[in-house]
Amino acid sequence: PVRLTTNPLVDNRPEWSPDGNFIAFVRTIGNAADVKPTEIYIIPALGGREQKIVGCDPGLNEDPSISWSPDCKSIFFTAWSAQDRGFVILKVSLETRRVEQAVTLPHVTWGDQSPEISPNGKYVAFIQRPVALRGDLYIKGLDDNEVKRITNIATKIDGFSWGKDSRAIFVACNIDGGSALWKADLYGSTLEKIMAGININNPSVSVTGNRLVYAETIENSNIQEIDLHNPKKKTRLISSSFFNNAYPDISPDGKKIIFSSNRIGTYNVWMCDNDGQNQTPLTFFNNNVYDAGCKWSPDESEILIISDHGSYLLNVSGGAPQQIDLKSEFTTWSHDGTGFYSIKYPENN
Repeated sequence: PVRLTTNPLVDNRPEWSPDGNFIAFVRTIGNAADVKPTEIYIIPALGGREQKIVGCDPGLNEDPSISWSPDCKSIFFTAWSAQDRGFVILKVSLETRRVEQAVTLPHVTWGDQSPEISPNGKYVAFIQRPVALRGDLYIKGLDDNEVKRITNIATKIDGFSWGKDSRAIFVACNIDGGSALWKADLYGSTLEKIMAGININNPSVSVTGNRLVYAETIENSNIQEIDLHNPKKKTRLISSSFFNNAYPDISPDGKKIIFSSNRIGTYNVWMCDNDGQNQTPLTFFNNNVYDAGCKWSPDESEILIISDHGSYLLNVSGGAPQQIDLKSEFTTWSHDGTGFYSIKYPENN
């Protein structure tokens, strides 16, 4: 292996130029807790002097996605636009350093992200998100500027990759209740399911087009009990599985614990005794719900469920969760149980 960069800052997102002569990458230069300014550089593939191309504000993204133009003269990337109040796809010229917006952002949307140029160089594919975690695939013609919607799934997309012939895009997402790899034909009307798996993400088609690699991410988080009177005491395991267990909330009487887990494929709310026994699912969401946090009501009669798919109230005595008009992922009950406290951002900022 050949080390290309030696800067002590964080370098990420390496991307080969189509001619193989250069590698573009992203460098994080800020120390802010949430938003860290970044810069895009290029460096010769065999090592040499790096060149700063442009600085950008990634917004809530850790790093902006980058993709080379087919002629190697420009780079497409994602950045936050204060003017558009959303994420936009920009194009920077390597010769002039001029930056222009590659895709016009619709009004009141989270933004466009993850640009990727097609192998034939005719299109840029990207994810357009009306809200933070959900979106669809779109393409834009680099010659005619026509924008076309490719999917109609409104879900979290965990990566995509062009097919070799530029007629299809392989996308990792959850459409039918489980993580899977799908094929979206640019000229077809339906998605073809290629395979199912565990948290499939970041597919990539080989240059020859006859192989596809992908990652399966198995995240395992458990719920533990800490004795606040004796913090050095060994913690007690409350809930464990091969997948995520999160957002525990103890009932006001201290006898029950509710939490969120994706152990059955999608995130659902579970309940157990305060010692971890008798774990039982309370919801059976079969759609693509993510990070379903949950909170007991003060009188223990209801549970507030907050997810990216919406907010729900669940009657503890039984029944299906009822969706309520509450569009914030940062919500809690009022002390008397008659309402909620919630954070609301201005528009989509």
